[in-house]
Amino acid sequence: MKILPNKIAYVSVINGRKNYRPLAEAWAYSARKNGVKNCFIYSSCDNTVGFLNCIEGITARSINKKHLKTCIGPFNIIPHIKIKACLELINQFDAVVFCDLDAFFLKNPTSLFKDLFQSHDLVFSWAISKRVWPRYLGESQGWAICTGCFGVKNTGEGRKYLEDMDNYLKDHSTPNPSEL
Repeated sequence: MKILPNKIAYVSVINGRKNYRPLAEAWAYSARKNGVKNCFIYSSCDNTVGFLNCIEGITARSINKKHLKTCIGPFNIIPHIKIKACLELINQFDAVVFCDLDAFFLKNPTSLFKDLFQSHDLVFSWAISKRVWPRYLGESQGWAICTGCFGVKNTGEGRKYLEDMDNYLKDHSTPNPSEL
């Protein structure tokens, strides 16, 4: 399936704390400045969604906390919000690219993702360090998949990955990649 540049959604999440609002504004500004379209930020806090919807260039949406599983570790509900947000958008776009709020756009990445999605349904960044989380991967492998930036193409395999992760997070407090 050919991916058109205007059919890729870019999404991030915020946990709702006010101290992250300037980061969300900067993320939206970097997207707008570089011509990135279809930008969404999801939050579990309705007040934050109201604030974010005043920022030009993004659409803020709410995620219902009662449907989220809290993960053990430093990330709380963020991993599940990421998956829920991508699941909501995947049927509306040809692909969804998740970017952490601190992953600013230095240039428009659409052509890069368009090229990657020609031959891949899933695209992940990776972290090369002994200090990655979960720690056992960093210590044993020296690297881990980084979910701070990943892309999912709207194909059967792409949707299945998101659905499998959602189901896994509903049933487990700490994801164990070896079980997927």
